[in-house]
Amino acid sequence: MAEILIIPSATSFSSEYWALLPFARGSIHITSSVAGEPAAINPNYYILLHFPLSLDRRLSLD
Repeated sequence: MAEILIIPSATSFSSEYWALLPFARGSIHITSSVAGEPAAINPNYYILLHFPLSLDRRLSLD
């Protein structure tokens, strides 16, 4: 899925494209009170393996 924004003008046009991954239901958690420590990042990209794709697409259209 993606969003595409096209902005026409009199002599040219601008187009912006950015991909969306609405099926990623990840999280970011602070792991330490020290500012330099990395956060725990879980993108959870593969939620499609556990959720019907057709249902998720229908939900995104509503």
